[in-house]
Amino acid sequence: MKTISFASLKGGVGKSTSSISAAKIFSQEGKTLLIDIDPRTATTSHVFDDIEKITGRTIHQAMKSEISISECVFPANKNLYFIPSEMELKLIEVELAAHPNKSLILFELLQEVEDDFDFCIIDAPNDLGILSNNAVIASDLIVFPTQAEKWSARAISMTLAGFEPCRKVGRYTGKQFEARILVTDFEENRDIQAVMLNAIKEEFQGMVCDTVIHHSIDVTRTYAQTGEFLPKGSRPEREYRAFVSEIRGIL
Repeated sequence: MKTISFASLKGGVGKSTSSISAAKIFSQEGKTLLIDIDPRTATTSHVFDDIEKITGRTIHQAMKSEISISECVFPANKNLYFIPSEMELKLIEVELAAHPNKSLILFELLQEVEDDFDFCIIDAPNDLGILSNNAVIASDLIVFPTQAEKWSARAISMTLAGFEPCRKVGRYTGKQFEARILVTDFEENRDIQAVMLNAIKEEFQGMVCDTVIHHSIDVTRTYAQTGEFLPKGSRPEREYRAFVSEIRGIL
């Protein structure tokens, strides 16, 4: 199973949108598990309109060893499965404070279902705490969605620096993650965005994906409706498909 996490310290850059869109496209290649490990629950809220049916069966309970990880897997679409989050997941920082291997919990949980899925996509939180470390350590690839603007680019530098200590754990897990940057919500008619895109490519040479996700009303319409995915053949769907093809070469 190949595992990809989407992470960013800055909100509003398309992290959850990219996680869902990529997971849907990966599910057309193989059995795919999408995990929401973000207490903001944006991905969970999009997949489920009835939070009651997932109560007690989220990644929170699995990480606390109250249930097995397989007990919190729900079908989301053809060949696509989902593990939800909940707002109470924020308490995990306190609940696992004394756990000796607290940053390895998700990695160990995924070992239990590794043979059941071809791909795993993780929507990580906007921070550098226990949950993000768990996502990074469990991953083969970290994708940093960013807009072509100054503050999003600064967030990438901070996130990369914050995740660097996680590489040391690779000697125990056998994983050494790659990192890539995906530019999202790009408006080609704004000169400043073109300038910033070139600046990002210059600063993070070799890390920026060739694929750019352009600003599109299809994204807004789709993710305003629970359970919907990007329309097949729409510009953002084609671009996310190109992005998936690009990172498949890395995995």
